[in-house]
Amino acid sequence: MKILIAERDELERKGIRWVLLSNQILITQLKETDNEEECLDILFDWKPDILIVELEMLTHSRKQLTNLLRELEIKTIVHTHHKTFEAAEQSLNMKAEALFIKPYDTNEWLHTMKNTVINSHKKTSEDKENFIHHGWAYDLLFGRVFNDSLILDQVRTWGYQQIPTLVVALSLDKSNQGEVDLTKLVHFINSEFQSYRPFVLIVEDHLVLLFSGEYLASDQEPIHSLRRILVYFCQKAKSERGLSFSASIGKWYNNPKMVHQSYWEAKRALLRRFYFGGNHVFPPIENLVLTEIDPFLSPEESDEFMKHLRNIDREMLKNWLNDQVNNYSITEESFPDSENVRIRLTNILSHIRRFMLEKVYLLEEEHLYKKLFNNILSGEVLFDIIHNILSFCYRLCDQVEKEETSYNSILIKKAIQYINENYATSITLEDISAFVNRNSQYFSSMFRKQMGCTFTDYLQRKRIKEAQVLLMGTTMTVSEIAEQVGFTDPGYFSRVFKKVIGYSPSFWRTHNNPTI
Repeated sequence: MKILIAERDELERKGIRWVLLSNQILITQLKETDNEEECLDILFDWKPDILIVELEMLTHSRKQLTNLLRELEIKTIVHTHHKTFEAAEQSLNMKAEALFIKPYDTNEWLHTMKNTVINSHKKTSEDKENFIHHGWAYDLLFGRVFNDSLILDQVRTWGYQQIPTLVVALSLDKSNQGEVDLTKLVHFINSEFQSYRPFVLIVEDHLVLLFSGEYLASDQEPIHSLRRILVYFCQKAKSERGLSFSASIGKWYNNPKMVHQSYWEAKRALLRRFYFGGNHVFPPIENLVLTEIDPFLSPEESDEFMKHLRNIDREMLKNWLNDQVNNYSITEESFPDSENVRIRLTNILSHIRRFMLEKVYLLEEEHLYKKLFNNILSGEVLFDIIHNILSFCYRLCDQVEKEETSYNSILIKKAIQYINENYATSITLEDISAFVNRNSQYFSSMFRKQMGCTFTDYLQRKRIKEAQVLLMGTTMTVSEIAEQVGFTDPGYFSRVFKKVIGYSPSFWRTHNNPTI
């Protein structure tokens, strides 16, 4: 029975060792570690039967360690300093035998440990053999190949006559609804590829498939054959299971010592998903060229983008954001570094932030702004990120129009009151725009939108309406009335009156003033 104790505290490790050895626990080998990096190395290389681990020691590699424990079926006892939901959830993910909160009851811990050892011994000899030799595939992936013949002996226990050296990285796209447990996909992958017998591994947040050329079509180039198989699988998984996968293939070196290089190249090939979208199969990149882009907007670009935002110009915003993508040179082997693109997008987001600060009520969208920021940092597909940025801009435009329509109504009421009090003077559009503290062009557009007519039309109708009152109720001459309501030219007054009412002032007065 091989047991690994992974605890930062030396006294804690010594205490656990003493409890194990003094209570006649059947142990063939016992190892200790005080850091997570060494812990992962020992799990890969030594493959213990039982792991006793302090949860707080794992700061960067919890997900990787969890996948490894479940893949290798290592029984685990977890220790933690904190009684939290997160600790319990992490233990469940590890499929731990038990979770102990420090300080814990030694007798209870010992009872759990003995049961774990007993259950571990119940494994069949076949399971034990698989368990011991399972790590050869990880040795290939991470460059721990020191003896080809030793690995060949191990792979033959899995039915291979050759060491599998064709590497595929298989990743679930984020477009899938809900979280999918990778461990539950291993059986599905094996059944779908059963004719080709890949060895399936879970590594971090993706699957790795190791293929041997002996199970691929002998009359086709291996990479070409593998790409055809993967395209069919991705299409079938999407149509029949509703699962969207992206796959990438590393270069084939047919050399066990180069499998780790092929794996790195497969992961690099998968970066193209950022530009080409999910549910794709990406072949090896022969000569990658990362094109240069400026990760920051130029002053001219900044001014243009802010102008479109402030003008609430949706069409120009859409065109401008689409140009951010269309201006890049993107091919299968030539594209910008996605990190530089993400920096540029965060720079665009900072300008949106400036716009939000200009209109304080837009800060109510802060939670969506933060969500968009996270999407830029971790979003999987560039076009989806651009779409989300544009949607957020549209939402801000809607909010501005809604708010300003309400506020503009107040300004228009003030403007109408000003016109009612000053129509008899020579007021102009510039006068009333200054009164409501708005640019004359903006005010003119706002007035027309709110009132359904231009400022000039409204002012003339107001003056004509007041002139009608005077024509009906006084004996003032047409020239006097024209001057009284703000017209300096009686002839122009008569023309406007006829245009609005349909009759000249004199004719209208004759038919509407009973005293005449």
